[in-house]
Amino acid sequence: MDIASVGLLSSRSIDAFIDHPHVLDGAIGRTLAYLATSLVLGLRLWMRIPQGRGIRLRPYQISALIAGFTGAILVIHGTLAEAVDPFSAAFSMEETPVYFSDYRHMLLHTIYGNAWVAYVILLTTGVLLIRRPWPAWLCGLGAGLALAVCGHSGEYGLDEPLYWLGAMHLLLALTWIGGLSVLVMARLAGGWQADFPALQYFSRVALPVFILIVLTGLARLGLQYVYEQGLGAVYLIMLGCKLIAVAGVVASAAGLRALLKAQPFSERRYDNGLGTEVFFAALLIIATALLTQLPPR
Repeated sequence: MDIASVGLLSSRSIDAFIDHPHVLDGAIGRTLAYLATSLVLGLRLWMRIPQGRGIRLRPYQISALIAGFTGAILVIHGTLAEAVDPFSAAFSMEETPVYFSDYRHMLLHTIYGNAWVAYVILLTTGVLLIRRPWPAWLCGLGAGLALAVCGHSGEYGLDEPLYWLGAMHLLLALTWIGGLSVLVMARLAGGWQADFPALQYFSRVALPVFILIVLTGLARLGLQYVYEQGLGAVYLIMLGCKLIAVAGVVASAAGLRALLKAQPFSERRYDNGLGTEVFFAALLIIATALLTQLPPR
């Protein structure tokens, strides 16, 4: 790629952020919403085994509620502010004010707003009923489906293959991220005791789930390309960042699996490797949130 091409891509990236001034706050909001939902699914994943029944649930519940509500508010406000005056950042230092009636109309009379209302209700119910397996699982999965409605997967309707493939990809990813988040708290923040059998359990679960995440992600990307009849340069750049994060997660996870098979088992090396995987997982979540905010074309 020559210098002119790099300059063109950089210019397009800057233009995308100028034309859509609420991309970053929307991405932060979606990241928080993803994290909140993943905690519900991750807790239920760990509570399936004896070692996970000693988890102190209150900190996770509070974190999920704060992240979920904050994320929903950020996304809803950013979406509505841009819809009311999409060019305010590009042409004026003053934004058109957003009134309460605007929020009420969007939340009650649009599919996008209905989905966010459903997300908040399902997330709250799932957090409150986290000790009850089936209600918590169903609410967590429902919250994930609501988030999929608010992304590119839901733009062509809920009866389209793109939505269901995208929703499956998102739910698998959130379950894996949630399980990893709970494990990190156990190992690195002095939470409940995740012993060697617990680490083996997560390794056995995480591998097939992550393989399905990659496969459904690739299939979803191909379907998105067909629906959009191509993908934009800025979208592809962010997609490349996401793939780099995926490669980092794969490499880190492979190292952790090797450590679990090594004798003697080194907890210090495992925790160091876990920190590296968390770093790439965080990049993956942020890249996914930004992709959801950016127009595919």
